[in-house]
Amino acid sequence: MKEKDMQPNVFTYSALINGLAKRGEYDRAMDLMEQMRSRGIHPTAVTYATLLKSATRLYDEDKTRSIVRMLEDDLEVGACSGKAQSECTSDYH
Repeated sequence: MKEKDMQPNVFTYSALINGLAKRGEYDRAMDLMEQMRSRGIHPTAVTYATLLKSATRLYDEDKTRSIVRMLEDDLEVGACSGKAQSECTSDYH
């Protein structure tokens, strides 16, 4: 993508995060999630569900809580700002 001067979007990031999570590469998936958020791209409900599923498979309570905190932050001040929660999550289905 970089060679063609293309920028990843929420769907590109989510697909990559999903692939990493399925391979058990949770830390790399989280790094990509942080990169995505730092670029102002808001993860979808599916992106969060993917990471939560991965963290719970690891039985890692700290990682699970970290993802929940990110989700709560996004719901409060992120892409969902000014929208009802149901409106926000329905944007991604």
